[in-house]
Amino acid sequence: MLNSHQYSAVLFPALENRNYWNQTSFSRVPQTIDVDLLQQALAAAVAHHDSFRLRFVQTSSGWQQTYVDKVPSAGLRVRIMSSRRRKSRGCRKLQSSLDITHGPLITAMYFPMGSITPTETPIETPAQEPRALLLTVHHLAIDGVSWRPLLEDIESAYLALQESRPVALPSNTASYKTWSAALAAYAKRPEVQATN
Repeated sequence: MLNSHQYSAVLFPALENRNYWNQTSFSRVPQTIDVDLLQQALAAAVAHHDSFRLRFVQTSSGWQQTYVDKVPSAGLRVRIMSSRRRKSRGCRKLQSSLDITHGPLITAMYFPMGSITPTETPIETPAQEPRALLLTVHHLAIDGVSWRPLLEDIESAYLALQESRPVALPSNTASYKTWSAALAAYAKRPEVQATN
């Protein structure tokens, strides 16, 4: 673990299940998408963003934020779910699989959207049926503004892999780790300490 920062109750509200505080993106994807390349693109984008290396542990003095050295894969799950009930259950399971202490902070599921009959009877999903990518990210690792760069990086990585090019994602600005270290150093400066 590389870095730490204390979290107050203001930044991390009291929730019944702190692992289940997330945001979800639901995107239609082409029927022709290569699921293996999608998995690789997702892994590349997740590895590119420092926030997915964050871990949070509650200690006697409050919440401790740390970084792990390596980002585990987001683990794209491929599911064929032709009934609304199965899709709903799969989405809830995906959303509840996040773990702020051990990871992951992001998870994904790809599935044919399928048609639903009024009786919820599973039916075959035709080859031309739209597909969907469901991404769930813990709110401590993403906010509303951060979705666009993440989705753009997944798309960029996928297109590179599809064309057999190396994945080259845009350069990062200062990492969260660098920013928090600079902020901690600033807080220790004598002139800042004098204001407390």
